Amino acid sequence: MGPTDLEDEARFGSGIREWRGRETSLKNDIDFVAEKDGVAYGVEVKNGLNYPDDLYWKVRVAAELDLIPMIVARWLNPA
Repeated sequence: MGPTDLEDEARFGSGIREWRGRETSLKNDIDFVAEKDGVAYGVEVKNGLNYPDDLYWKVRVAAELDLIPMIVARWLNPA
C-alpha cells in the first residue's frame, strides 16, 4: 500500500453505536467505522469466531447504522 492509498481511507471512533445521524436500537456496538472510496464499513475485530451469537448482533448494529459489516478475525475454527 502506497502513501496515496491512505489518503482515500479514513477511520472513525471506537465502540460505535451512532453513525451519521443513525443510532442503533441495540445495546451492542461495533469496534470502528472505516471508509474507503465513499463506502463505509462497520468493522468488528475478533481473536476468533467462537461466538456466533455475538457476530449476529454486530451485523445487526452495522445494518441499523447503514454500514457494510466487516468481521476481522485472527483465528477461524474450521469445525
